[in-house]
Amino acid sequence: MSKCLPLALLGDKNSLSDQARAEIQNLSGAQPLAFLFQVLSAWGVIFAAITLAVYLDNIWMSLLVMVFVATRLSILALLVHEQVHFLGLRGKYGDLIVNLLAAYPLGITVEGYAKVHLAHHKYYFTENDPDFLRKSGIDWTFPMSARRLIKLVASDLFSLSFIKLLKGKRLDSPHIFKRPYSLPKWVRPTFYIGVLAILIYTEMWQVFLMYWFVTFIDNFSYVCTSLGIQ
Repeated sequence: MSKCLPLALLGDKNSLSDQARAEIQNLSGAQPLAFLFQVLSAWGVIFAAITLAVYLDNIWMSLLVMVFVATRLSILALLVHEQVHFLGLRGKYGDLIVNLLAAYPLGITVEGYAKVHLAHHKYYFTENDPDFLRKSGIDWTFPMSARRLIKLVASDLFSLSFIKLLKGKRLDSPHIFKRPYSLPKWVRPTFYIGVLAILIYTEMWQVFLMYWFVTFIDNFSYVCTSLGIQ
């Protein structure tokens, strides 16, 4: 399989020039302030847009806001990706904060996504690359018939690919990459129970279903693309 890869992907860091290594080094390392600004800005925009849609109570504005919220979901997914590469928050509570602010709301975890994504990087285009294995088969073979292409588009359009893509975020492989700090198992269910309690107490569950849950389901393929899952 390596014979199919471009030459630029076949070498190691010793194949790079001094200038290339220096430029890559400048792009490496955690940037907590910029990271927090992005995640908090995304949530600020989400709350502001949903508040406006609820206030105006207009179907066209609601549809527009749902599309806009979908773009913020993609940003949260990208931030989870950055955290997996240790470019967001470092320290004992880095993954916890990103889980609470970005990963858990998307139904994933930093630790779980790291298992898949880092294995993809280490075993790129080999039999141990989970993304390569998942993207093999008839649905990824081109050219394809117009009938199959229409079926795939319809499946994404009507959210029929949700379960399939959700399963694709899990990794059944011995090549597991563990995070420096492991979070207690009770954290994630406690988060969801807390969110549910708040929605019921504030009677905002209908708003949540329309502007978050429905938007998330309809744009799940888009979010997965941001994570490199699809």
